[in-house]
Formats: sequence, C-alpha cells, structure tokens
Amino acid sequence: MLLAVVSAAFFLAFLGRYATAVIVPELEASFEIGPAEIGLLGAAYFWAYALMQPPSGLLSDSIGPRRAIVGFMLLSAAGTAVFALAGSFPLALAARTVAGLGAGTVYVCATRLFSRWFRADEFGAVAGLFGAVGNLGGLTAAGPLAGAIGAIGWRESFLALAALTLVAILGVWVVVRDAPPGMDIRAERMSLLAGAGEVLRHRNTWLLGVYAFVTLGILAAMQGLWTVPYLRDVYGMSKQGASNALSLWSVGLIAGLPLWGYIADRVARSRRRVLLLCTVLNALMWAVFAARPAHLPLPFTVALLLWGGFTGGCWVPAYAQLKDSLPPAIAGTALGFLNFAFFAGAAAFQQATGLLLDRSGLDHNPEEAYRVMFVAFFAVTSAAAVAVWFSRDAHPGNERA
Repeated sequence: MLLAVVSAAFFLAFLGRYATAVIVPELEASFEIGPAEIGLLGAAYFWAYALMQPPSGLLSDSIGPRRAIVGFMLLSAAGTAVFALAGSFPLALAARTVAGLGAGTVYVCATRLFSRWFRADEFGAVAGLFGAVGNLGGLTAAGPLAGAIGAIGWRESFLALAALTLVAILGVWVVVRDAPPGMDIRAERMSLLAGAGEVLRHRNTWLLGVYAFVTLGILAAMQGLWTVPYLRDVYGMSKQGASNALSLWSVGLIAGLPLWGYIADRVARSRRRVLLLCTVLNALMWAVFAARPAHLPLPFTVALLLWGGFTGGCWVPAYAQLKDSLPPAIAGTALGFLNFAFFAGAAAFQQATGLLLDRSGLDHNPEEAYRVMFVAFFAVTSAAAVAVWFSRDAHPGNERA
C-alpha cells in the first residue's frame, strides 16, 4: 500500500512536470510568447525542482519523508492551480516555479522510504517500478492529456490536476509511515552538515552527477518541450499525431526503468556496467539523429523515440550505486544531491535548447536548427559515458566500495 500511494503522488508530479509539452501553441497564444520564453517556462519548473533536491534529502533524514512529501506537495497543488488561472506570463512563470518547488520532494523522500521498508537487494526493482509508474504520468502527459485539453481546455485540465494532487496528498498522510514498526531510525541520525560534507567529498557524487545532469537534461528537453514541435516542423505531423508519438518516450522509460534496475541488481550485479551500456546506446541514437535529422523514414524516427526512453531510463542503477557507496545515515542526503544534478540538468537543457534553437534559425530552417541540437546531445552524452566509466561500483553492505 505504501508503494501504491507514493507512486500515485509521483505519477501526478510527473504528469505536471511534462504537461507543458502538449500546450506549447496554447501557451504561445495565451501569453504571446516565443521559443525562448517557452524554454524559460519549462526551465522554471525544473530549476525549482532541482533546487529542492538537497533540502529534500536533508528533510527526509530529519523531519521524515511523510511530512516532507505532504507539506511540499500542497505547494505543488497550489502552484498548478494558479498556473491554470494565470492571466499573464510572469504569473504563469511564478506558478510553475512554485509547482516545481513543491513536487521536488517526492522522489528523494520516496526512495528514502524504500531504503527502510525494503531489503537492499530489492531496492533496484522497487525503485524501478516506482519510476515506471511515475513515467505513466509522462505517458499521460502526451496523447491522453492532448485529448483532454482538446475536450475541456488547457486551463481546466490543469485545475483537474491540482484537485487530483490534493487527493494523493491525503492518501500519503493516511497511509505512509516513515519506517516499519520496531525500526529505530534515531540510530541512523547524523549531523546534517557532516552528512552533506561526506556526500560532497565522495567521488561517485560528482561523476554520477555528470551522468544525471546530461541524461535527464536531454530527456526533459525532448519529452517536455521539443518532440512535438520537431515532428510537426520537420515531418509535418499533426499535433495529435506528434503527441501520440511523444508517448513513446514514456513507454520506453516504463519498460526500461524496472528492467535496468533488475538487471543491475540480479543479473549483471554491477550498477556501473549497466549504466555505461545504456549511456553508450543512448549516445548512438543521438548520432543517428544528428546525421539525419529530417530524412529518416518516419516509422524509424518514431521507433528511435522509444529507444531514447528505453536507454535513457537507466537512472535507477545510478541511485543505487551512490546509495550503496555511503553510510545508511546519509542515504537521503546522497539521493538528494544526485537528484539535484538530474533536475539542474533538466532545467538547464530546457532553457539552453530554447535559446539554441532560436539562434540556430528554427523559424526559417528547422532541419538545420534541430541538427545543431542533436549534435550537442551526442557530444554531452558521450561525456556522460566517460564520467560513468571513471565511477566506482558499489554493492549493498559495502559502503566504501
């Protein structure tokens, strides 16, 4: 029941995270803005989400995951409601920032709960399943949300999302407890400052942080903003058709997250090797897009989106690798710092890609503009693979691997 309730909260947080992908034309019309402002609007949510990650880890190790999730998800619901009602771009920007800030506690606090309620050799599979359910929210934020927006409007759809978030918050408050009966979590406590210092001194924090920054950065840029415009501008697809194709990012993630977690824990018994394999396979996909941004068969292009989600959704082993590299007392803090890297990348890439496409002539030469973006994606994904190569593997019970 605990897994189901926190997964529902994550599902809604994920839906809200990527919901702007299918309302780009509506946002442009409602607020009279262009690609750079759309990128900023997408980035605002992710910057706030990213900045909340280290505090989330610290909060989960101090006041407890349950209180942190409930308190901050209330902020997310409020931000989503204000965004739905916003009459100006500055207010919409502020509302998305508040929504991102509030949703930023869910993943780290949930993984902290899993580290207490499940065995170490179950963590990867459980976290992968949790991530897959969350990515159902990303799937819903594509074709299904586009259909809802067509039926009732984008503002009404976001108000409904705010109401559903309140229901999920109530479920977390009623069902979730910070630890199983009889577990003395006071024995895990460490000075917050000392814990943060130990995390920041650890080699894996920085190397896996590079992987995190790049991986979710690219995924957020494509899944959250540019897949639908790319398929529309280059392949002439309709908004609904492109939104349906966008769903394949989430389908790939849903398949990949639990599978890669299971393989790393039970088959390869190496988080680093699995992470490296996925990153290399993902880089090869961007090499294909960079070489042929507009002249691939459309079914092959759409299949690559599925591949991108499948190989990009390999971050569960990264969380497990870092968690098992450090003492249990600072597991939440470590996960918070890694999640900060993930979502700082998401924010930075959304903003940077908006500027890059704008300056590369998206309006008059979309093929070349997208080629420039895909070349950049290949370069930074290759750098992420190098970072993973130099990281150290870790295993449950071996905190100093």
